Amino acid sequence: MKRAPWFRVALALGSLALAAAPLLARAQESQEVKVLKLFFAQDDLVTAPSKIPEEARTAPAVVSVFTAEDIKNMGARTLSDLLKTLSSVYVTFQTSSRESVWFRGIRNRYNDKVLLLVDGVPWRDVVYEHASIDEYFPLTNVERVEVIRGPGSALYGTNAYAGVIQVITKSPPKKPSFSASAQAGNWDTKEAWAEGGGSSGKSGVYAWIRAFQTDGDGVGINVRNQVQVQDWNPKRQTSGGITFTHGDFTLRAEMVHYFHTYFADTDTPVWRWRDEGYWYDDTFVNGEYAHAFSSNVSMKARLYGQDYDWKNFWRQFAYGKDTADATPADVDDQVDVTKHTRRVGGEFQLNIKTAGRQEIVAGVTGERESILSVQDLWTDMHTGTVSRLFYINPVSLVTWAAYLQDTWKSTDWLTLTGGLRADHHSLFGWHFSPRLGAAFHPGGRFVAKILYGEAFRAPSSREFYTVDLTGSFPPGNPSLQPEGIQTLDAAFSYTFSSYAEGELVLYQEKTWDAIYSENNAPYANYPGTRIRGVEAALRLAFPNRVAAKFSASTTSSDLYNVPKTLASAMLDVPVGDKGHWNLAASFVGTRPRDPQDLYAYDTSRPPYHRPDVPSFVMVDTTLRTGEIWRGCEFSFEVHNLLDKEAYIPTYEPTKYNDLLLPGRSFLFRVGVRF
Repeated sequence: MKRAPWFRVALALGSLALAAAPLLARAQESQEVKVLKLFFAQDDLVTAPSKIPEEARTAPAVVSVFTAEDIKNMGARTLSDLLKTLSSVYVTFQTSSRESVWFRGIRNRYNDKVLLLVDGVPWRDVVYEHASIDEYFPLTNVERVEVIRGPGSALYGTNAYAGVIQVITKSPPKKPSFSASAQAGNWDTKEAWAEGGGSSGKSGVYAWIRAFQTDGDGVGINVRNQVQVQDWNPKRQTSGGITFTHGDFTLRAEMVHYFHTYFADTDTPVWRWRDEGYWYDDTFVNGEYAHAFSSNVSMKARLYGQDYDWKNFWRQFAYGKDTADATPADVDDQVDVTKHTRRVGGEFQLNIKTAGRQEIVAGVTGERESILSVQDLWTDMHTGTVSRLFYINPVSLVTWAAYLQDTWKSTDWLTLTGGLRADHHSLFGWHFSPRLGAAFHPGGRFVAKILYGEAFRAPSSREFYTVDLTGSFPPGNPSLQPEGIQTLDAAFSYTFSSYAEGELVLYQEKTWDAIYSENNAPYANYPGTRIRGVEAALRLAFPNRVAAKFSASTTSSDLYNVPKTLASAMLDVPVGDKGHWNLAASFVGTRPRDPQDLYAYDTSRPPYHRPDVPSFVMVDTTLRTGEIWRGCEFSFEVHNLLDKEAYIPTYEPTKYNDLLLPGRSFLFRVGVRF
C-alpha cells in the first residue's frame, strides 16, 4: 500500500519518539497536569478502547468522552447532538426520518458501520443492523458516553467498523433521590421525564420514564421542487427502564415505543400524515455478574435478550397522482409492513494483571439473531387482493467469537497493546480482526500514539435474504462477504499549560468488499476506496471554570456526499453556583454530488447535474441555571439560533430532493430534584 508523504512523516515522527524515549527522564506527573485532569473530559477513565479502565489520552484509540454534566450543559437530547461536535463526524438524515452518522467519511445508509453499545451490549436492529442515535434513544438515563473514531472489531466484532459509541447508563444512587422535568417548545414540542432510586445494604434500584412528542419542522420542498402542503415531521417517543443491583449482580430492563413519519415523501396531504409512518415497540433485558477474585484477577459474565417489533404503513399512488391534492381514490396499493425479530447473546470476560505490568483481557461471546416475520403486504385498492411482495423468510444467524488482548506497560512512558478477535459466522465462516498500538507518554505533557486496526461489517439480514417481487428494491444475496477496513492512526496531544491542551490526529483508511446495490440490482461486494484525513482540536479550561473547545477536520476521498471539511467551536461559561451558558457553532463544508446524479424533478428543463451542496454554519445555545428554589432548576435552549437555511443531500440523492434542515427552534425546561 503506497504511503502518502504526510503519512511517512507521521511514521518517522513516531519512530523518532520511540527511539529517543530512553534518553528522556521518567518524569513524575506534574501538579499542573493533575489539575488539568479536573478540566478535560478526555482525561477521564474510559473502558471502551480496551475493556479496562484507563486514561483516554494514553488509551489505544482516538476517544472522546461526554459526562452527564456535559450533556446537561450542552442541552443535548440525543446521541446525534453529541456526535456532531466531534472532529470528522458528520450527522445526516435519511429519507425515512432517521439520522445517520458518518465517521471519517465512511458513508452508510442504515447506520450500520458504527457500533452502539449500551452497558456493553450491542443495540442494533436485526434486519438493517441500524444503530439509533436520534429521538429513539434519549439521553435521559445516561451517565456518560465514550466515542471511538476508528475500528473496534478486535474487541467488539461486526459493525465496529468506522467507530464505536459506548453508552453507560445510570446506576442506583447511594441515597434515595427523585427528580422530574418537563419541557416545551415550538412545533408543539413537549417532553416529561422522571427518575428515582436508592440503595440499602448490597441492594439498589433505579428507575426512569420519559415521554416526548413534537410536530417537528419537516421538509419544505418535495422531490418535484414544489412547496409542501404540510411542512412538519411528527415524532412520538415513550420509554422507560429499571435497574436492580445486588452485590456483584446487575439486572437492567428497558422498553422503547417510538413513532416517526416518512420525512422525504413526495408530498404531504394532511390525511396521509394521520396514519402513515413507522412504529417501534422494542424490549431490552441485560443481566450481568462482575466479580473480582483479587486485585489482579476479575471476571464479568453477561446474558442479554432483545425483542424488536416494528410496523409501518404507507400508500402507493397511481403514477402522476401523488400530488398535494391527492385523495384516497388515487391510491393503487396500501402497504402494511411487519418486522419482528429477536437477538439473544452472552459474553464471558476475564481480566488478569501480571507482575510484569501486563493486563490481559480474554473473552468469548455468542449471539443468535432470529428473523420471526419480515414482510410487506400489498393490498390492491381496486380488487382487494393481498400480495406478499417483499419479505424475508424466518431464519436464524449464529455468531461465536473469542478475543485476546494484551496491554503491556513496558516502561513508565511506553504502553504497548496487541489484540486479536476471531468471529465465526454461520454463513461466511471465520473472520479475524487484529489490532496493534503504541502510546509514548514521557512525563505528563506529551502523548504520541501509533495505532493500527482492522474491522469488518457482516452483511445484514436485509442484504442476505430479502426477496423482492416488486422490482422496486434491491434483493438479497446469500453469497455476500463481509466488508472490511484497515486503519492507521498517528495521534499526538500536548499539554501547553494547566489550562490548554492540543491534539492532532493523522489517519488513513483502506476499505474493501464494500456492500451496496447498483440501480436496484442484488446486493454485491464492490471494490473499496482509500480515505485520508487530519483531525485537530484545542481545549481550554480556565481557573474560573470557563471552558472552550475548538475542532476541525479535513477528509480526502472520492466518495460523494461527504463534506471535505468540518469544524466546531464550543464555549461553556459558569452562571451562578451551578448554572452554565453554552454556545456551540458547527461548520459543514461543501459536499460534492455523485457524478451520476442527474436531477430530473425540475419539469422546466431536461435532467441536469446539480452543483455541489453548499456549506453552512449552525449555531445553538443553552442557558441552564443551578438550583434556584427548593430543588428547582431551569434551562432554555435555542437551536439554529441564526435561523439559517441549510440543505443536505440524502443517501439516495438521485431519487430524492435535498432535505432542508429545521429552522430556529427553542425549548424551555423546568426540573425539580428531591
